[in-house]
Amino acid sequence: MIAFIGSGPHNLVALAFLLKADPTLRSEVRVFDPSGAWLTRWNLQMEGQQIVHLRSSSVHHPDPDPMALRRFAEGRFDEFYPPYALPGTTLFREFCEDLIRRYDLGPLVHPHRVDGLQPVGSGFLVHLDDHEVLEARIVVASLGGGERVWPTWAPESDHSSLVHSEEADLSSLEGGAGRILVVGGGLTAGHLALGALQRGWAVDLVTRRPVNYKLFDSAPGWIGPKFMEGFRRETNWRRRRKLVAKARGGGAMTEEIRDLLAPYLRSGRLKMHPRCEINTLIREGTRWRADCGWGRFLTADRVWLCTGNKLDLRTHPLFRNLGATHPLQVLEGLPVLEDDCRWPGLPLYFMGTPTALRIGPTARNFPGARQAASRIAKSITGVFVSPH
Repeated sequence: MIAFIGSGPHNLVALAFLLKADPTLRSEVRVFDPSGAWLTRWNLQMEGQQIVHLRSSSVHHPDPDPMALRRFAEGRFDEFYPPYALPGTTLFREFCEDLIRRYDLGPLVHPHRVDGLQPVGSGFLVHLDDHEVLEARIVVASLGGGERVWPTWAPESDHSSLVHSEEADLSSLEGGAGRILVVGGGLTAGHLALGALQRGWAVDLVTRRPVNYKLFDSAPGWIGPKFMEGFRRETNWRRRRKLVAKARGGGAMTEEIRDLLAPYLRSGRLKMHPRCEINTLIREGTRWRADCGWGRFLTADRVWLCTGNKLDLRTHPLFRNLGATHPLQVLEGLPVLEDDCRWPGLPLYFMGTPTALRIGPTARNFPGARQAASRIAKSITGVFVSPH
């Protein structure tokens, strides 16, 4: 068995590239995700945050053929957004659904959570949440952004008015009005703030530093040889880690979101609080009260924490036992994987954030996903499928 952990966009890319390299492997593949379907969490977040278009251009998507999306969109080119033909969310979702049908990938997803991986011989025992144990010769893991970052000042709460951005749903604001405290300066914060403002709510946007505006998570030069040639030549892993951190530079909004927020900022419905560190957040009656220090207090009906995610394979429940027998070097959360994005000494491949020291700053995005998928497919099958 070839076990895929997760049915998000990165593993969809990985599986499409693998089956392009060797279609006969389909009978060996099983994909495990509690949702039981492809892209469930991705689609829910896109809908909940009401994101209009993707941040990657039309040639960066799960199909191994970079022009597949353009062909699929024939007659719908008005659904690409400038300046780099960014596909609209609906168009992209329908394209992925078509890809899943063409490759017949739907039946491969099983509604189970993988609770444990146990190295045995040249493979793994895969422990599922229903206590079934399966043998796998290869495992491909895509874990999204990892665990949600929950600030220390935010109380643990099951109250729907205090949620992480992954659970924020703009449709829940219909028919209401009030004030929302959005914490974070990335694109997710921008989308949620804009959506709330469009529904008549007032917004306080709190950021630890001034908001940065850029079109992509990292400069386009990181997709091609302009910056990647130097990155690949760098053999010092600590310097590579610094290159990744500098290229991404933390969360950032797009200029498009900045311009859409501008009228609300001028009218006073949106208030931005840069360089603001929240010290405490407490519930007072039906509202939340944030202490920002220096005598500054903010009150809100809802609080949305756009504080990101973190992933460290050394502490992740699925992998923390592997380091005892197969040591893994980790630099500020990023592992030093083999060139084929594999845990050293194990048939365990990764997609997404953990591949950044091999793939570069775009590892979390579709350009990086295509690069990683190409390497994994070549490692497993010996067949090279170009990511370009």
